[in-house]
Amino acid sequence: MKDQTQDGVARQALTGVLLCVAYAAALWVSLKLIGRDAVPPFWPSNAVIAAMVLLLERRVLWACMAAVVVSTAVLMLATSDFAALALMRVMFNVAEGVVGGLLARQVMGPRRLLRTASVFVKLQLFAVLPAAAFGVVLRTGAFKLIGADAYIGSLHRVFLPHVMGMAVILPAALLLSQPTMPELRRSRRETALILTGLTIVAVLLFKQEAFPSSFIISPLLLLTAIRLGPRGAVFGNLLVALTLLPATLHGTGPFALHPEWQLEQRALLYQGVCLTSLLGMSLAAFMVAEQARLRRLLVRRAASAREARRRALTASRAKSDFLATMSHEIRTPMNSILGFTQVLLRDPAMPGGIRGKVEVIAQAGQSLMTVLNDILDFSKVEAGQIELHAEPLDVEACAAHAVEILQAPAIAKGLALRLEADMAPGQYEIDGQRLQQILLNLLNNAVKFTSFGHVLLTVVFFEQEQRLRFEVQDTGIGVDPEVIDRLFTRFSQADSSTTRDYGGSGLGLAICKGLVERMGGRIGVESRLSVGSTFWFEVPARRIEAKAKAAGEAPAPTAPLSGRVLVVDDHAMNRLLGETLLGLLGCEVDLAASGEEAVQACSEIGYDAILMDVHMPKMDGLAAARAIQASGGMNATTPIIAMSADVMARNLEQCRQAGMVDHIAKPVQLSVMHAVLERCMSDHKRRSAA
Repeated sequence: MKDQTQDGVARQALTGVLLCVAYAAALWVSLKLIGRDAVPPFWPSNAVIAAMVLLLERRVLWACMAAVVVSTAVLMLATSDFAALALMRVMFNVAEGVVGGLLARQVMGPRRLLRTASVFVKLQLFAVLPAAAFGVVLRTGAFKLIGADAYIGSLHRVFLPHVMGMAVILPAALLLSQPTMPELRRSRRETALILTGLTIVAVLLFKQEAFPSSFIISPLLLLTAIRLGPRGAVFGNLLVALTLLPATLHGTGPFALHPEWQLEQRALLYQGVCLTSLLGMSLAAFMVAEQARLRRLLVRRAASAREARRRALTASRAKSDFLATMSHEIRTPMNSILGFTQVLLRDPAMPGGIRGKVEVIAQAGQSLMTVLNDILDFSKVEAGQIELHAEPLDVEACAAHAVEILQAPAIAKGLALRLEADMAPGQYEIDGQRLQQILLNLLNNAVKFTSFGHVLLTVVFFEQEQRLRFEVQDTGIGVDPEVIDRLFTRFSQADSSTTRDYGGSGLGLAICKGLVERMGGRIGVESRLSVGSTFWFEVPARRIEAKAKAAGEAPAPTAPLSGRVLVVDDHAMNRLLGETLLGLLGCEVDLAASGEEAVQACSEIGYDAILMDVHMPKMDGLAAARAIQASGGMNATTPIIAMSADVMARNLEQCRQAGMVDHIAKPVQLSVMHAVLERCMSDHKRRSAA
């Protein structure tokens, strides 16, 4: 910290010394060029005083101002006949420069950076012009006061030289004191080459007396502004102004074409050319710099956006991997808990007291699986991975099935649960699985939060608009209007007591909202506390005529299965459960504890189906399935069914690519196992017969 302070003091002292030298040199050159009596076309010294006030700290500033007063007095006395007149000029210079610096401080703000065209224009309008005007007023008043009217001079002989000096020098001092913008940094060689070339061309042009070719300098100044930015534009104009100054004073160069012109006329043209060039080229340079800054900002933001997208994708993959891992790890033990619970509940010899306890275990396990499935479904909804499969559906039958599923818990609470449908006969093109998921979620909530009364599911089809409207009305606890807006957000319930009293993950309604919106519909709720709620949703659906059942088509078989099934799983408990469940379905069962054992068994015995776990050491289920199918043996076409705790979409796709024909998710439900095996084994037998 101490070293930084010392460096700052040293920089301030060096800046002060350079500004003092620049002031003395500018004043001496101006006085030498104009002689004793003339008013100069270009008066830069006051701008250096303004730069001191703007850039220097108080202690260094006072020292520099003392040096300015002394040097000004010495030089003025050397070129003036009257000591009083010289001292008055000292006062004019210092006063005008101090006012310009103070005004520039207000314009520039605390950072005092000259970076944009707007700040440059404000600096000229609100610092340079008022300071020069103040100097004219002070000079005129003072000379009138002492009766020296001959020294007042015309407006353009006094005002314009000071404006021009401060307009050129003050921005140059500011730009020199601040770092160059990164997008406009050029090598020292290029900078020196451009400025030197500009100076040489300016000298050659302004020495030309036969033809007024000075207009050629404008494109060169523009090139300087574009390549070197605001700093190059200001310094380029300064070089041109200094190059043109001798021709203006002595009437040479372009002015030689008008030998009758006086110094005042030449000075006026000189000032007009320099000021318009300065303003035009500087504004162009600032605009180029702003474009370069915006391009750099755009590139930086694009890079930030790419990095943010990369981090988001990484986080999304990490979340998906975490969910997949946790789902697998939870489903694996739940497979044994719920699987053997199903076996126990099917045992007619179980005592009634024990059966009740087993039913509690089954209900608790199903509640845990509901929470897990909600989390996975919500993750899919958030990631946009929900795929819809619109197929002809008997919507009324689907709604009736949902009501039937919730009928038992409704009756247990003494509730009347019924369905009312107002729709034309036929089928509707809609994703039946997702529709039933939404209905079950809403009906389950209605039954859960209703202690007495009824729950009514209403289904209406609007023919003209081709949309279905579903309403689930209950006489439950209702919802406070203040919390309705957040009901459909994740992990949200009316209040914390709701979770304690009724349970739930708070994801059900968020999943419903995501599914309804994915189907192109909308969802909402109307509710009153202690009166009840009506949850509704509308989805587009096209009505189609019901397809007639093909002649001779047999009804779905319900008889026990028969066939030989291989169960492959590295967990002994899962093998035992699979053997038990398949035994209940009437199947003959063989067991394999690894992928290698499964391949070996399939080379010796023919099977009607193979239930394959996916995650196993050494040879996993995917590799085993490929090996069995590639062997060309007796089980090359046997349906291989994944029986795994992996339920994420990418896991199912991996199973399909490995040649597995279906998937049974753990925890295994006996009814699902029966349906999948029945379908796959029937298809296999038909293909074998063909």
